[in-house]
Amino acid sequence: MCCKDFKIRLWFIFVAFSQLLNVAFGSKIKQTTPNESISGRAYRQKQVKEKYINFIFKLLRNENEHCKNAYYEDLKQAREYIRKHNEYNSET
Repeated sequence: MCCKDFKIRLWFIFVAFSQLLNVAFGSKIKQTTPNESISGRAYRQKQVKEKYINFIFKLLRNENEHCKNAYYEDLKQAREYIRKHNEYNSET
């Protein structure tokens, strides 16, 4: 159980780092949010770097369409955040 928790924590750190890089170095800052990953943004905006990111993740994780998957994961996380926020507000 400890190793699984550690892997999840590492993945969360990686995702947070991707979000940080997206905000720090992505062009046109008003076209993103602090919660969007580099990969998700590349897919959403159909950027050239999408094919390079997909290639890297195909090599490293044998993952097809990484940027598309990241985009939908970004949306899923946003919806989950809103749901939790609404639950918290309804309790107070």
